[in-house]
Order: sequence, then structure tokens, then C-alpha cells
Amino acid sequence: MSCLVHLRRSSFGDAIMPRMEDMVGQKELTRLHVIQKVLDGIIKQGEATEILPLSSRQIQGDTGKIRDKVIKRHRWAYQDFSPTLASAK
Repeated sequence: MSCLVHLRRSSFGDAIMPRMEDMVGQKELTRLHVIQKVLDGIIKQGEATEILPLSSRQIQGDTGKIRDKVIKRHRWAYQDFSPTLASAK
């Protein structure tokens, strides 16, 4: 196994960044992909347990953690947006 990291140009100028595939393993990418399908409603948790070697409770825990992180980031990104600002249009 090579320890070389494949690099790509960033969309933020000339900075070079490692690819996502090199930062996490294939198993983690597969797990995230399947959990994303559960969150999008494409597959059910039971189907995810057939794809991944995880229990239903583990799938449920992963979906809850990811959902919480998304909500937390959304609230942080829009913390200055209030109903008063929305009606000021």
C-alpha cells in the first residue's frame, strides 16, 4: 500500500487539497453513502442493515448523529437570520 496521497486543485484558488477518498477509507465512504440514502428516504433502515454489517440500532444512531450535525451547522450558518430580517424585504 502506498502512502502517497492524490492531490487536486481546490476551488478556492491555487491551494492543493487531498481528495476525500484519501482522507477516509472505502468502508467509511460506503457507510456514509448508505446513511445518506436512509436520510434522503431512498432506502429504509432495515435495507441499510442488509447492505452494511451493522445493527438497526447502529444505523439509527448514525442517522441521528448526522441529522444533529446538519441542524447544528444550519443554525450556526443562519444565526443572524431572524423573522424580523425576513419581513424587512
